[in-house]
Amino acid sequence: MARDEADRLGQDGGHLPPDDRGRVVWCVFVLLGVGFLLPWNAFITAIDYFEQMYPGMHADRVFSLCYMFPNLVSLSLMMRYDPPAHLRVNAGYALFLLCMTTVPALDVIRGWGVQGLDGATGLGISSLAVTVIGVADGCVQGSLFGIAGRMPSQYTQALMIGAACAGLVTSILRALTKAMLPATPEGMRASASCYFMLGVLGSAACLVAFQWLERRSVLYAHYAHNNNNEWQGTLRAEAEVELVESEPLRAGPLSADAVAMTPTKEASAVSRLGALQAKVWSPAISVFGVYVVTLAIFPGFLVEDITSDALGDWYPILLMATFNAADVVGKFMPTHPRLREDSPTLLRAVSLRACFIPVFGACALGSNESLRSEGVIVTLTAALGLSSGYLATAAMVAAPKRVTQSEQEPAGTIMVFWLIGGLSVGALCGWLWLLL
Repeated sequence: MARDEADRLGQDGGHLPPDDRGRVVWCVFVLLGVGFLLPWNAFITAIDYFEQMYPGMHADRVFSLCYMFPNLVSLSLMMRYDPPAHLRVNAGYALFLLCMTTVPALDVIRGWGVQGLDGATGLGISSLAVTVIGVADGCVQGSLFGIAGRMPSQYTQALMIGAACAGLVTSILRALTKAMLPATPEGMRASASCYFMLGVLGSAACLVAFQWLERRSVLYAHYAHNNNNEWQGTLRAEAEVELVESEPLRAGPLSADAVAMTPTKEASAVSRLGALQAKVWSPAISVFGVYVVTLAIFPGFLVEDITSDALGDWYPILLMATFNAADVVGKFMPTHPRLREDSPTLLRAVSLRACFIPVFGACALGSNESLRSEGVIVTLTAALGLSSGYLATAAMVAAPKRVTQSEQEPAGTIMVFWLIGGLSVGALCGWLWLLL
């Protein structure tokens, strides 16, 4: 229905996009942004539960590795084989929904008296669920940023805002479910089950929202239709070039050297991808650098290596909520034009964030008790989140502006690849704190 309406607008001569009445489509993109990071944030925000169930096993750091690298591999495969975006998104959200039931299911099975689900076995099952979430996120996140890249920049920003809100939403849900039930082992397990079932409902809402976007949104259909027309024109032009280049074959067999010099379609695709990467190299390196620093500190260092006698196991929840709230504020802040247009300025700003690593180390691991106070650590955590959200959004918004319309979708996927690469390297760096 939406595609028919978009076709009708084009046939009537209207080349302007339909209005986003009530900003409904923008809100859907925010919801989808929440949805693709909700499962990951659900697991790392419930770290108080996992630390109680699997003490001394560094669950948060294990989850980071289980999530980041499958995510990167999955996205690489999506870029290589390029299955339909709607298939990737729908399958990804369905896997999210399934994996979020892992913790409640384990709790139910334990209630039946089944032994052997504690310790390494239980953590292994939870880690497997996080691994599948990483694979699903590689399918969903690259597709959604590619789709948003076809559209005005506010929809890319909507995804970034939603992604930041995912952490804030899970922090609030975890605090509420933990506060409503008694601070006993049974209460902890019950609160975790309620918390993850709320996450299941969130994933289901995202599935429904994406179905509406595909089938009912005229605005979405307009950009998908126009982009596909331009992309088909590009493909036709390339096909004509290949046909001309293949004409000598009709005159007789080519020599071995000539055959070796004939470009293959795969080589041509790699060449185009390399040329596209060259256009967005500055935003790509910037978003990579932002998340290397962020993941080197958050969540592993904050939840394991920083403690508070006064706040106890509420302290990591407070720090994660502080980071996530500041991250949301950073993503809502308007991006300065120089960060979008001037590559050296963006790279310098990202490089300065590396100072957070020695500063956090000096405050948390040093001998000065005043620097280890809750007020100092919370302030530093807020600054980490604010700068992460602001600079990551600046980089993600800048990339589509540097390419043509038909290149915006693959450019969005390239940016997500570098984003996840930064997350993966940062997750590895988070383990280095254990050596200090």
